[in-house]
Amino acid sequence: KAEHDKLRLEAEKNQLMEGTNEIREDIYRNIIRKIDEAPKEHVDISSPAETMMNLLKKLQEKVRLPPRAYLSVNKIITIIGTSNDIFEPQIKRERKRKSVAHMSDVHDWILDLVQAGGQAQQQERPTTSSVTTLEHARKHSISASPTTPELRARNELLSRIDDWNFDMFSVDAFTNGSPLLLMMITLFHRYNFIKRFNLDPIVLKNFITQIERGYQKNPYHNSLHAADVVRTCHYFLKIGGLCGYMKPLEMMGSMLAAAVHDFNHPGVNNNFLVATKHNLAILYNDRSVLENHHLAASYRILLQDEFNIFRHFEREKRMQIRKIIVGMVLATDLAHHFQELGKFTTSVQSGKIDRKEFDTRMMILKIMLKCADLGHTAKVFEQHKRWTGRITQEMFSQGDQEKMKGLDPSPYMDRAKEKNIARSQLGFLQAIVEPLFRRFIGFLESDSKAINIPCMKLLEGNLQYWKNEAKQLRIDTKRPASAEAKSIAKPRWSLQGLTSPTIPEEEKPSMPSPTEPKVAGTPSNV
Repeated sequence: KAEHDKLRLEAEKNQLMEGTNEIREDIYRNIIRKIDEAPKEHVDISSPAETMMNLLKKLQEKVRLPPRAYLSVNKIITIIGTSNDIFEPQIKRERKRKSVAHMSDVHDWILDLVQAGGQAQQQERPTTSSVTTLEHARKHSISASPTTPELRARNELLSRIDDWNFDMFSVDAFTNGSPLLLMMITLFHRYNFIKRFNLDPIVLKNFITQIERGYQKNPYHNSLHAADVVRTCHYFLKIGGLCGYMKPLEMMGSMLAAAVHDFNHPGVNNNFLVATKHNLAILYNDRSVLENHHLAASYRILLQDEFNIFRHFEREKRMQIRKIIVGMVLATDLAHHFQELGKFTTSVQSGKIDRKEFDTRMMILKIMLKCADLGHTAKVFEQHKRWTGRITQEMFSQGDQEKMKGLDPSPYMDRAKEKNIARSQLGFLQAIVEPLFRRFIGFLESDSKAINIPCMKLLEGNLQYWKNEAKQLRIDTKRPASAEAKSIAKPRWSLQGLTSPTIPEEEKPSMPSPTEPKVAGTPSNV
């Protein structure tokens, strides 16, 4: 009987297991069926590119298109399906027309420049705080009755701060090499940031001083350039009308981003750091090496209490302003230039600019900083000429270092070929600067007919100058190599007298190690 009961229990167990398996299979099949039958919008994980392709395919299927239109739609589908980034331009070298054949090396240079070497959203309507800040900036004055000649001279200098052609070289001379500190303190007072965000004036001054000291003694990428970019951002915010809908935290963040956007720049570009396997290139995996370094080195200073201007901010506000600063500075990498400009252009042309959205305002601020970073190209020629001399000296210095390391000098960085400066400037202004300014200034002027920004006419004048120089160079290179021809062939534009004195080798500060970052203000950086 015991054996019989054991066999009966075993049979019941097996029957139960078989039933359970059948139930499991039924449940599994039921789940699959429900997923298959579920409305697509509930499980749709398709990308925008897939959505566009599907819409275009439906258009081909349901609408009788003319043959040429059908082929065009096919081409669009192919481009969307095969392009890694639809915002990147297809830079092709034109050799068919003789008029552009001489620019092939410029195209190589442009390609070299742009080669890739917690999100808090704010969707509420803009408040009156932005307008109040703008009114404060309009009415604020540094001192109604200056008591010393120095104050009177300072106020006279700063009275022109709203002019497009404001001369930062004069500020540099007046401050004995501390233009960034004067610009930041002046503008923080004008926009009422200190009172609005309860900033400690002493801590603010200490932080900006440390940032200014941390800029190396490069001919171009120095604190003078940073101050000029900060001031140009102010111009776009106030005169360009962006103050009307940017929030105060965004405006303060944009000025801080401008102040640190080239912090501790070594005077060489990303491609050089990658090619030489520099520690920073290893640290940042060859991606936006300098831009990541500018941000990280700046924030290392903020970690110290005596420089932490955000120490009393709530966590959400700290995260928000960090997002603004990081996003804007990373956008200055020329490797992302066409992508950022393409997104902005597409948004403007589609009419989908919703200023209530944080992402939209962030996109505008990125383009603003990019224009401010290249602002000298659209200033009066005397200023543009001085800045061009400085950046050219820095480029030649990189070329010298490349030769010393056994590398071929990067395009237009060989000082033995100084006559090519005009062609490099012409190519850069035509391919990078002019499209950027035309689209951004057009956007600003479309917002208000009252806005009259003179930079486009000045940019066209500077562009024409380099066209004439490049044309003269082509004419001169075709002449016989006689003594007379050689004397004529010397370019009218020269570095002589336009650049700052060459810094002795022993005075040039070295790049900080990523493992032991030097704190700005140490003797090697001052």
